Amino acid sequence: MQNDINFRGYVGGPLLGTAQSIAVYQNGMRINESFGEVVQWDLVPDFATHSMQIFTGGDPIFGQNALGGAITMEMKNGFNFQGANLTTSGGNHGRTNEILEYGQEFGDFGVYLGANFNYDNGYREHSESYLNTVFGDVRYRPNDDTELFVNFGQAYTDLRGNGAVPLTLMDLEGRDAVYTYPDNTHNKNYYANFGGNHFVNDKLSVQGNIFYRHMERRNYNGDEFEAGDCGKGYNFTKGTADGILCSELEVTGGSDEQYLDVSGAAISYTALGLELEDDENEVESIGAINRSNTKQNQMGLNFQSTLDHGLYNKNNTLITGLAYEFSHNSFASSTELGIIQSDRGVQGTGVLLSQDSEGENIFITNLEATTHNLAIYGSNTVDLDDVTSLNLSGRWNWASLKMEDQYSSALEGHHFFNEFNPGVGITRKLGDTLALGNTTVYATYKESSRNPSVAELGCADPAQPCRLPNSFQADPPLDEVKNRSFEFGARGVKDGLNLFGLDHSINWNATAFAGRNFNDIIFIGGNRVGTGYFRNVGNTQRMGTELAINGKLGKNITWYGNYSYVRASFETHQKIASAGHSENPHPCEGPEEYGGGGDAAATADQESCEARESYQIQVGPGDAIPGISPHIGRIGIGFIPFDGLGLFVDTEYNSRQFYRGDENNAEGKQVPGYFLLNASLEYTVPRANADSAGFSTSIFLKEEIFRYKF
Repeated sequence: MQNDINFRGYVGGPLLGTAQSIAVYQNGMRINESFGEVVQWDLVPDFATHSMQIFTGGDPIFGQNALGGAITMEMKNGFNFQGANLTTSGGNHGRTNEILEYGQEFGDFGVYLGANFNYDNGYREHSESYLNTVFGDVRYRPNDDTELFVNFGQAYTDLRGNGAVPLTLMDLEGRDAVYTYPDNTHNKNYYANFGGNHFVNDKLSVQGNIFYRHMERRNYNGDEFEAGDCGKGYNFTKGTADGILCSELEVTGGSDEQYLDVSGAAISYTALGLELEDDENEVESIGAINRSNTKQNQMGLNFQSTLDHGLYNKNNTLITGLAYEFSHNSFASSTELGIIQSDRGVQGTGVLLSQDSEGENIFITNLEATTHNLAIYGSNTVDLDDVTSLNLSGRWNWASLKMEDQYSSALEGHHFFNEFNPGVGITRKLGDTLALGNTTVYATYKESSRNPSVAELGCADPAQPCRLPNSFQADPPLDEVKNRSFEFGARGVKDGLNLFGLDHSINWNATAFAGRNFNDIIFIGGNRVGTGYFRNVGNTQRMGTELAINGKLGKNITWYGNYSYVRASFETHQKIASAGHSENPHPCEGPEEYGGGGDAAATADQESCEARESYQIQVGPGDAIPGISPHIGRIGIGFIPFDGLGLFVDTEYNSRQFYRGDENNAEGKQVPGYFLLNASLEYTVPRANADSAGFSTSIFLKEEIFRYKF
């Protein structure tokens, strides 16, 4: 239910910690969350999408976070969707999905209302999730020159992504097992967007919108928790247990690095009914429940004018605009000690952690943040001649991020950013060529940028890594990310072909691109499992090619094929923390192996463990960025024997990719690539009266035929 969109090595998705780099707009309303620039796709009413367009190459017009491109969605309304639809579907693991839609035109008014109810029991234990989404639109068109609209929506999701079982245990526990649970994410939002469009005359038009969005996210995660007895030592044969929880252990016992509760008192694990393991200084079955609550109130306005006028007897279109966005963000988190049950569920004890006595681990966050983003932009396209057009564009962005720590002073900060981003593009029509049909070639150079988000600034200290999305620790500065990109390509349409006695038309395009991020921000793994921090990592680059072709054979057969290659790489020498890397020369067996082997062995192992936690790998220019498949291909064919019935087959290929944490590509193994083959059958029962507002019924069957990894 929570998806990513990956495009040319750039990501627009819901996960804090991924390098967000795609700007997304819904009817002119920017839906990237101001807290972390993420896109909560589960809150987007995809069933109500009328059309979607992607703008490539970091177009400056789209502003903040459009490093890899921008996506604009036009939603359904009473003028482009009319009638009533009920769609229902089901699948394995208790999955059901129902969509209700109604749209109608009432004279000058158009009304649309839709709702989606989605439930999935999940293939793993304790993994049920559900999603409810509502979207509506009311429009007024008194004449051909004027349109006013208001659209509104609400969504509520309850998603579970419980901890995955390590591969070493999967054969014993099964693929449906979970490591710990619960891991719940509750998202809800509501919004209203008012706007309009008016043609002042046949040359000038104005457009604008003003919107308000509220989003709330609650996380409730049950995890393991590492702690020992302060009285016992890392050499667990030494010392005497005192029942107090410690974060760091002395070799011979008597550590004073205690975990403290919210009153500042040391915590007794024996009072919670817990005890030590038999052969090591580790508290048995201890866990933690991490809670966080994020609230965001976002308001914005956009005003734009479009002027078509001659420039030295040349056709010319000038677009100018102003955009402003304000947000207030609240984030609070806490950690409660828990007990891991026999089924790996974590039960709370009521004891809330504050920090350890050294102040190295802080478990409470209470942050308020406000952001202001102001932009002025323009774009001018002039026809140099009958076949050549030149576009010049630019945008000035100014941003203010103020962070106020309500618990301590570690997250205090006020950051300012401003940047001007230009763009230039040229397009030339080659006309109807013999082999390629009606062909157009183009070339562009564009710049875009994004300032660090609140989440990134609140988790940027290597000495105090945080556990996303549950905590933030410190607020060192980060630099703004700048993107510069080139793109060259051609596209065309070939009509009038004859194949097997049937008319055949083909659309095609071919593109080469290269984009470089300067001062890119990525999430680096910390020295404790499940933690990390954001940092500027110098320059990164994405370059590659895209090939796409689709066609229609007669009236009944459609087909398509596309292929993309992207080489995403680091382009700066740097060191990155990677404690779990295979090149790490420092073993860490832990007290269970060396703790009883004498003080010297325990001391050596403890020092080796500390060195392992701080180990860094050397990354250099050309090293591939993990998590990105270089090769992706898709082909498909559809057959519609008669109106209402369709048969479709498609296959997708994704190549291997490097594991996260292997930024220097030295592990010698990769995440396997895969093929995926799907087939679907759809039949629509027509309404008895095509002019009526009755329901149409669709029967849709889809099956994953096979998945092959290599």
